Amino acid sequence: MAGLLLAGWENAVQLITAILIFVFVLGLSYVTTRFAARTAKSSIKCRNIEVIDTFPLSQSKYIQIVRCGTKYLAIAVTKESVTMLAELSEGDLDLTRVDENFRKLEFKDFMDQAKKVLKKGGNRYEK
Repeated sequence: MAGLLLAGWENAVQLITAILIFVFVLGLSYVTTRFAARTAKSSIKCRNIEVIDTFPLSQSKYIQIVRCGTKYLAIAVTKESVTMLAELSEGDLDLTRVDENFRKLEFKDFMDQAKKVLKKGGNRYEK
């Protein structure tokens, strides 16, 4: 009887240890991912080239407005090529408009959205 009780405690301790290790690894990967993202973002910054706006045409085709120095260019971007469509003047662009729905998506917000999608049966477009 005492042997069965002792075996039960050993199993419980092993389970708790495995859960703690999992939580530790998950937290470590979260911190590492955030650090890597910040490092990559800061190393990409450039003063002369900036993507102003992007419009997806399909999964792998986009139209982008980019600023190169003082010029604004409309370009078409695909997997295979980048093609200049037109040169735009600053007056042609609305540079002050900011999408109010856009915000930085935090990990917690992402998980909350995932829970909502799963509760609705996997269709994220249902309201």
